[in-house]
Amino acid sequence: MSTIPSRDDLARTNRIFEQEVIEKGDYGALQRVYTKDARALPPGAETVRGRESIQAFWKQAVAEREVHRRVEAGRRRLEVARRHLERDFVAPSRSEAQSKR
Repeated sequence: MSTIPSRDDLARTNRIFEQEVIEKGDYGALQRVYTKDARALPPGAETVRGRESIQAFWKQAVAEREVHRRVEAGRRRLEVARRHLERDFVAPSRSEAQSKR
């Protein structure tokens, strides 16, 4: 069994981010992307640990992004955005994350 994701796996993950997380604001969809004990390594910021904290990180990152350009061609859309990690992300405590479910 290979641990290297296939192109199809990566495409499915990208679709979850693009269609469900970014477009619809469905951050619960990230549960299909990250394991319970996952870690995210945002550039220039502290490691984000755990699925609930990663979900909170992405919610903040998407809300604070600066969209520079959107291009649509048929069913495809390209969004050029930038997210500055100037301030530290503060992960919710475990009890805060659980109370939001």
